[in-house]
Amino acid sequence: MEIHFRVDSSTNLGLGHVSRCLNLADALAGYRHQSTFFCRDLPGSTVPWIKSRGHRARILKTSPETETEIEIDQLTDYELYVIERHDFPSPDWIVVDAYALGKEWELLAQSDHARVMVIDDFIDRPHNADLYLNQNIISLELRVLQSNDVKAKKNLLGPKFALLSSEYSELRKKAKVRSGRIRQVFVYFGGVDQQDYLTRSLKCLTEVFGDDISVVLVAPEMGPNLEAIHTYCREFENISIVDGGESLSRLMVDSQIAVGAFGATTWERASLGLPVLGVAISDNQNRVAENAEKTGVGVVLPSDDTGFELGLRKALLKLKKSGIGPSWSKRCFKVSDGLGSHRVAQAMISFTPSASQ
Repeated sequence: MEIHFRVDSSTNLGLGHVSRCLNLADALAGYRHQSTFFCRDLPGSTVPWIKSRGHRARILKTSPETETEIEIDQLTDYELYVIERHDFPSPDWIVVDAYALGKEWELLAQSDHARVMVIDDFIDRPHNADLYLNQNIISLELRVLQSNDVKAKKNLLGPKFALLSSEYSELRKKAKVRSGRIRQVFVYFGGVDQQDYLTRSLKCLTEVFGDDISVVLVAPEMGPNLEAIHTYCREFENISIVDGGESLSRLMVDSQIAVGAFGATTWERASLGLPVLGVAISDNQNRVAENAEKTGVGVVLPSDDTGFELGLRKALLKLKKSGIGPSWSKRCFKVSDGLGSHRVAQAMISFTPSASQ
């Protein structure tokens, strides 16, 4: 099959959308299907990253003067996509993972006889798709989606379908239930971290634990605060900085607790049994945070500056005193098994437009 991905990344949008689409493209490649990515030319483009993973990519030549990253003319965008796809075979599937696009774009694609899969994190954006994937819904009746004009022939709902790299399902076999004293903390707030939660988290960690623990932090690839982070960390020998381009899974396996955002990493951490003290750093993470708390995989901290630091410090003091109980880690293991990308790939390969599931 030929699969086209319409997805964007930028210093504002972050890397999560492209990252999960790449994981799906990798899974499809394992079944000998080929993927091409179509992305707008935005600050922080990930086209080199996409190509380094063995997939093709094209830039859509948009007009930034007449649009924003989340508000564009869908007809114009679709026409630009059609122009750029001429060098490739007609797609069997088009995967759309972009908040700026919706039902209008999807109907245009279907009129061109392509099957459409939509990936979304919200439940109130109208869609018309063959497959609808929302990996962040834990429990939701289909009629709620339908009442919000979300129409699909099949629905893939929940962390069971979380689009993770295959390394997570492999490392999961070696990951252990966390319990007892905290020895290492994994800190990551995504590829941008505009609000600099990372530095504030480090201050709380050093205030509470001093140098009694190891802290491994992942530097945001496109963050505006890299210099400040490096300056702060030079004062502490127990803090290690890892480049954002490196694999995070092994760092998670070796840690007892995480501090971070409720983005795509939420289900990665859970698949390896790693609990989190987390914060929703954008609107699309609110539902993830809510469901992470419902399932017991994470503690949700306030997102405002003062509330975040007070909440994190309080949680860390509790962990320092009593350690971490094994039940928390066990709940994480139950939520996600790391095989979602292969489940979604199989759903696309074997798709028949039957009743919703």
